[in-house]
Amino acid sequence: MDKSLGLRERNKADKLLRIKSSAKQLFERQGYDSTTTKQIADVAGIAAGTVFLYAKTKDEILYLIYEEDLTRVREAAYAAVHPGANLLEGVYTVFAGFFKYYGESPELARAFIRRFVFIDPMMSERYMSFQHDTFEKIASLVIRAQARGEAAPDIDPLVAVSNFWAVYCSCLVFFLQAGSVSIESGLAHLRRSLELMCTGLCSESAQCRDIQL
Repeated sequence: MDKSLGLRERNKADKLLRIKSSAKQLFERQGYDSTTTKQIADVAGIAAGTVFLYAKTKDEILYLIYEEDLTRVREAAYAAVHPGANLLEGVYTVFAGFFKYYGESPELARAFIRRFVFIDPMMSERYMSFQHDTFEKIASLVIRAQARGEAAPDIDPLVAVSNFWAVYCSCLVFFLQAGSVSIESGLAHLRRSLELMCTGLCSESAQCRDIQL
């Protein structure tokens, strides 16, 4: 914990950490739907009412678990993209980082995806801010590919990214729904799907074979 924080701030940060840790432990052990906020408070060692000072609902607690981690995963995955990587390798590296993270706890990931990406308006607004920043980073990979002549120059990078995102989401949902699918198989499906997308983005003069598997 950051020692530069005052005692009050450290206490608040400690309680939030305990709430998130306890919630994740319970969600993974007995399922999201079967867990109550009172159980989370009991495991965290705080009063039930205190939980609501940090999150108004159980859904918000779930989002808090993912919010910081997703940003960390994105930054690490984007930093792992080699400067000379082609478009397929770059985009795959970023999305594979998310895939592996969700694959660590697929049941909990299903609960998160179901509630925040598709349903809850309040949380979706916060998630959209994260998604916008992610789009900007992936768009930079498309722009690099255009500068190299690998992608057609008249393609709108953000439109390309929205298509990449759709491919990634469909592969992720398939992976999470099919409980028997291994992370390796899920990643292979993701890569093949992104390869088809990248091939479609090639300019006529680009050597499309360079982005094949």
